[in-house]
Amino acid sequence: MDSSKLPEGDTTCQVFMIDTGCNMVAASKVLIEPAWTGHEYLNLPTYSWLIINGKTGEHILFDLGMRKDWENSTPTIVKTVKAALPGINVENDVPSVLKANDIDLEKISAAILSHWHFDHTGDMSLFPKSTKGVFGPDWKKNFGTFYPENQDSVYHAYEFEGREVVELEAKVFDKEIAGLKAFDYFGDGSMYLLHSPGHTTEHMTAFVRTTIGQNGEDDTFMLLGGDSCHFPGVLRPTEANPIPETFTRSSETKLPDSVSLPCPCTLWTNHHPRVQEKDQSCKTPFYVPSTDAGSFYLDQPQALETISKLQALDANPNVFVTIAHDPTLGEILPKLESGQTVNDWKEKKYKSKAMWGWLKELPRDGTPGTTPLVDGQYQGGKKIMNLENLGR
Repeated sequence: MDSSKLPEGDTTCQVFMIDTGCNMVAASKVLIEPAWTGHEYLNLPTYSWLIINGKTGEHILFDLGMRKDWENSTPTIVKTVKAALPGINVENDVPSVLKANDIDLEKISAAILSHWHFDHTGDMSLFPKSTKGVFGPDWKKNFGTFYPENQDSVYHAYEFEGREVVELEAKVFDKEIAGLKAFDYFGDGSMYLLHSPGHTTEHMTAFVRTTIGQNGEDDTFMLLGGDSCHFPGVLRPTEANPIPETFTRSSETKLPDSVSLPCPCTLWTNHHPRVQEKDQSCKTPFYVPSTDAGSFYLDQPQALETISKLQALDANPNVFVTIAHDPTLGEILPKLESGQTVNDWKEKKYKSKAMWGWLKELPRDGTPGTTPLVDGQYQGGKKIMNLENLGR
């Protein structure tokens, strides 16, 4: 399907952003490439989404962030976190955020998990048994046995005991949006799950109708991208969505306070890590997913294929593409506790404000970008290890 041709429908969902309370710092080389001096680490706040069907009122969650007591995850996960995340502090969890905002957990019919990684699966045991877990294709084959029966499992058996677990088989993704196989989750066109593999085999994104336009046209959508990529500079810029030549005071994008406006985009594009040609630097993504030996991408070529399809959607003015770990989202979008949805993203210009905000994370004029989000590893609010070897 042409990415400019979006599915028709007459039902929307309310979409609320949840700050899961999980903040991480990871080595860039396991998530993005090429290497760039001054950008050796990525800041990774973690966001999930409460989605409410506009007709039925059904509540679902898309992703759960990380369990607050991550040290009580399965041994495989604890080992991975300690080795791969020099900075981590989990100050809250999704069930607590929901309850603090007077949302009864009994209302949550399903937790749709974009993929199996620990910073998206939370702790299902904190939800009532009526909340089912929903996973993408081949999840059971790869991850459907639990600890302690399977000592290498990423899930505790107690999280799913007595709980419905749904694996969406490939055959149910019988529609297509922007070249990605799609499943109409509610059956009313208000939210589609898109099979978006590459980072993992079962990875899914959510495509949610946020407003209805006039005469069946100009409906708006949000693409909740999970871990399709881990840094917006993998998605942007592109030929269809180039960096503007100049950022002015009227620009919506949130740039570093130290940058005087107006400023040219060449502050960043002159140091583009992938291309040197000026005419290409403003329309070539700064990064691609990592191929490092320790990469968190299972299939980098497949990830690139998925990303190319999201890039086409990103260039559509009626689609707001987000990823789970974009620091700019937390600065711009209203969170659940505000009581505000993000459905009016186009009217509020959230997309344009977030579009190039990631530039502030990058080095410029020989100086590093923003400081690390977390200064070490924390357990239960106590630091157990300092963030070392930043290479800066």
